Amino acid sequence: MAITHEAITVADAVATRLTTNNYAAERKLCIMYKLAELKTRKITVVPVGFELEAESRASDKMTVLVQIGVQQILAGKDWDAEIAALMDVEREIIAKFNRLTGLSSLGGKVIAIDNNPVFDGKAILESNLFIGIITLTVQLSTAAGAQQ
Repeated sequence: MAITHEAITVADAVATRLTTNNYAAERKLCIMYKLAELKTRKITVVPVGFELEAESRASDKMTVLVQIGVQQILAGKDWDAEIAALMDVEREIIAKFNRLTGLSSLGGKVIAIDNNPVFDGKAILESNLFIGIITLTVQLSTAAGAQQ
């Protein structure tokens, strides 16, 4: 199984967990939306990296980085309230993946969560677009050579 396939499989599992928890998440490899499409909130999950290291002679440790994007055009009526509401969505998503959350179908676990910066201020100023990125670090143990 290719490493790239493993990273996509992890991103699929993350998107599935979000969708089963009432967040319409979609796994993508490339995020391309027209601004008009972002009038409604989009939650996208993208595999962005991996690292493979020997854990023992019989197993490898794979670390996969997955980013969850929360994107929506702000209506402009009350940016503070709109941003606060979208930050609440980010916090709720993070709560679904508390550290050491198991992704049992994969034999993996979330070992770190990053949400810094909480949102992209420049995108708000230039396009009224809220973009928040949550990065999950997921660790998998696999039989040595299984990724080839």
